[in-house]
Amino acid sequence: MGQLFKSDGSNPAKSFIIRDTVADDSDLSAALHSRVWRLTYANLAPPVMFEASMDERRKRHWRSVLKPNDRGEQDSHTIIALTAGTIAGFISVGPPRDSALRQRGEAKQLYVDQIAQGLALSKLLLSAGFEHLQALGYTSIRLAVVEGNDPAIKFYKAAGGLDVGCFTDPGPLWPSANRLIAWDQVGDPT
Repeated sequence: MGQLFKSDGSNPAKSFIIRDTVADDSDLSAALHSRVWRLTYANLAPPVMFEASMDERRKRHWRSVLKPNDRGEQDSHTIIALTAGTIAGFISVGPPRDSALRQRGEAKQLYVDQIAQGLALSKLLLSAGFEHLQALGYTSIRLAVVEGNDPAIKFYKAAGGLDVGCFTDPGPLWPSANRLIAWDQVGDPT
């Protein structure tokens, strides 16, 4: 991938390199994940989710996710956006974790640093994730958004996603209510 994108013309100083992750990106990905997660869910998640041990769990998670498997591939596909040598955002996509999703590919995580929000980076990453899922043969995509994360729900709907239902993610520590957003015709989010 490794493509250079300018934000949207309103801030020409902000440009991003969009590329696939490598194992060396794990600690920076974990740090961004923790930082954005804490801001996003500050008023939604229970206190146990903000303990320091969660940051360590995220580090272990990202080291595991980005470590090549026995075929030399990553088990999950993550695309990052870099600006000034720092990860500004990422999207993880792949086959659905839940067999009930049938043939819908899944956008598992989309996180964009607060300093890069409003620069069309979320849309660039969503498009890159859609492109990867299309290459895998998926004709539709879905993702889950925690109920109460209204900015994300609004963004996904503006990008053409439809609210198709809800479920409770039992999670190991936080049983969160989630909205399912889906795109039945994969294409660039509008």
